Amino acid sequence: MIKDFTLHNQMVEKLWDDFYKGNPERVPVIVGVSSRYILRDEFARSRGITFEEYHNNPEAMLTVQLELERFRKFEIDDDTRKGVPEEGWSVFVDFQNVYEAAWFGAEVVFPKDNVPDTVPFLDDSSKYKFVEQPIPDPFSGIMGHARKCIEYFKKQAEKMDFMGAPVTRFEGCPLWTDGPFTIACELRGAENFCIDLAVEPDYAERLLDYITDATITRIKAWRKYLGLPAKIPGSGFADDMIQLLSVDMVRKYLLPRYKRLVNELSTPGTPIGIHLCGDATRFMPMLRDELNAMHFDTGFPVDFAAFSKEIGPDVVWQGGPHVGLLLGGKPEDIRKETKRILEAVMPNTKKFILRDGNDIAPHTPLENIQAMVDAGREFGVFK
Repeated sequence: MIKDFTLHNQMVEKLWDDFYKGNPERVPVIVGVSSRYILRDEFARSRGITFEEYHNNPEAMLTVQLELERFRKFEIDDDTRKGVPEEGWSVFVDFQNVYEAAWFGAEVVFPKDNVPDTVPFLDDSSKYKFVEQPIPDPFSGIMGHARKCIEYFKKQAEKMDFMGAPVTRFEGCPLWTDGPFTIACELRGAENFCIDLAVEPDYAERLLDYITDATITRIKAWRKYLGLPAKIPGSGFADDMIQLLSVDMVRKYLLPRYKRLVNELSTPGTPIGIHLCGDATRFMPMLRDELNAMHFDTGFPVDFAAFSKEIGPDVVWQGGPHVGLLLGGKPEDIRKETKRILEAVMPNTKKFILRDGNDIAPHTPLENIQAMVDAGREFGVFK
């Protein structure tokens, strides 16, 4: 574990500065840990905080968010700043991945001891009526709950500190989108919407347009509410479910909607980042060329050698050992896999970031996480 936070922070600051200048000494290593890790841990269980309580109760959400920040800053040894942040703590309104479908009207359900989900509700009798209705108010439904959470966070921050530092930054999931195709699958069901693309493409495009227009409206409204400009540098998005499609289908049905998202939400000329889990690397060269996407998250599976050659040396991208291996594997197996990945990637680029692929699973042993970090630092040194 880290013994000297000041020295560590100086070292990682130099590492990232060199990385973005294109000449790092080694590959940076980060660890993706989200609230679900804490919500399955003894910390939340001892306080009776379930996923449902976390979702519905701003006090529980704030408690977990601060513990997550403490955990990241003090118990995870990776190449990010550690210790109590001088600028203050950051907290996030977090409804996992249900917030968009719920805003459009989907029911939120809470499986036992697991993340919330939504139930598809657009059947063949209601799907046309849905796209003919006005766009939902950006602060209605679950988005109204999100605003109440932020207002609660700000009020609590006025009279508290955490580990000697104030809470100074407040963000919310309404500023992000999981992507028009993914949302369409959540509203219609993935099988039904894929059939729509094949049998009723005109309707499919109407639904994608409706979702895209609504997303732009919501994000702009939330940026204004939080004092942010309508367009920001590097505004990005996700759309994990496109792994169900071909490159040609993404080009035809989704690329025009992606371009609208970028044009409306991102500062002109600035590169963007895109999160795509699953088997999605085949789309990334097209998205690089068409959208100026210069930063990608990957998940699993990834052919690291082939993709690092195809995407080129100028694109920043991140990936690493499968989260299942990190959860249940042995440290020596994690070291071996990390070494294999780095040996496949490093001859082709200096813009690779090693991380879990993708998002550490609850109950993953800290020694397994550390095995990936240590292996990254050992085998990720450029000659």
